[in-house]
Amino acid sequence: MKYFLFLHPKQSHFKLKSNLTYAVHNDKLVHISKVISGLACNCKCPNPNCNGKLIARKGNIKSHHFAHYNMEDCGGALESALHLLAKEIISEEKVFKIPELYYYNKKRKIGKVFFEALVIEVDNVELEVLQDDFKPDIVLQCRKTKLFVEIAVTHFVDEKKLKKIENLGISLIEIDLSEFKLIDNITKNILRDILINKTEYKRWIYNSKEALLAEKFLEEYDLNQKIKNRIKEEKLKEKLKKERLLTKIQDENDKKEKSYLNNQKNTGNRLLSFYYSEIVCCPLRLQKYSKTIKARHTIFNKIKSGQYWDGINRKTKGKADYVCFDDEKFFFSPSIHKQEKQGVTKIKEYQKIWAILNSLQKKSKVNIDICRQCAYNIHVLDNSKVVVCKYTKE
Repeated sequence: MKYFLFLHPKQSHFKLKSNLTYAVHNDKLVHISKVISGLACNCKCPNPNCNGKLIARKGNIKSHHFAHYNMEDCGGALESALHLLAKEIISEEKVFKIPELYYYNKKRKIGKVFFEALVIEVDNVELEVLQDDFKPDIVLQCRKTKLFVEIAVTHFVDEKKLKKIENLGISLIEIDLSEFKLIDNITKNILRDILINKTEYKRWIYNSKEALLAEKFLEEYDLNQKIKNRIKEEKLKEKLKKERLLTKIQDENDKKEKSYLNNQKNTGNRLLSFYYSEIVCCPLRLQKYSKTIKARHTIFNKIKSGQYWDGINRKTKGKADYVCFDDEKFFFSPSIHKQEKQGVTKIKEYQKIWAILNSLQKKSKVNIDICRQCAYNIHVLDNSKVVVCKYTKE
């Protein structure tokens, strides 16, 4: 797997200045603080392609540093010094902290941390040993496994290098030390902390196990998705089966209930709805409150005489008002068009009738709680919202 996200963590306590503070003395890396001033330091450039003589400048004005003697800076001294220092630290500590291995599939937008950052034991450390046609900065031998480490200061792993690494099939971690390029105080302790304790400067350029882990992860993910989908489908099928069964039972119950209600209606009992539908008025209460009506009209006379009114004021398309007694219509106002030709007195009379009927409907409206306690109640059907009532005019 390829990673090309370059991170450069900031260290605000570093001073920006391009000075070399490490050199090679008697084939060992030494810090400027450990040598005497001038050419007497007997130090060489740590860059193997240079090996030039260095002079130790330890004055009282500028910070102490090494400089090439009678020649220009070779440009690779600092990076080579860091390689040597890193090798020395890892060789001393015998451990190295590797970063977490995180896989992300952009196409499917899923990811997984294959393993967290951990410290591994190191058996041997080698610098710039040719591996076929690739020369890594550091080669770590961890038991039977090799791990390449690239110290990146100015040059990072490119596509060409990556191809060589993939062909070798050996994992490689790149350590980004580009921030150290312009500092004059790279201490061994700072670098030890980065190599042994931290991972923010490190990233996997290539991990030999990642492709296999990714393949296994995707297979497991797909399998889990299939299992989840199958469980979801089975639950849906079970749900639909239950719904069909409940619908069938409900249809059967509705059929039985409808038949029962028709039989009750045929025997002369009344079917009182809880809500506005076929019947909304309680006949007992309707008789009681109709006796209080003093206004004269055919409709009121019919209600008082015991003819049942369902309590609904109806209108035609022309806005004429009427009520029903046993499916027979009785109008108490003509259409709007005809009302316009009549006087105000007549219109007020229609409005008065409507208001009386509306008041009577509200007072005698079916109340389920009253119905349950009523002596005339035969049966309360909650599903149909109907009360079977045996009341007849007393």
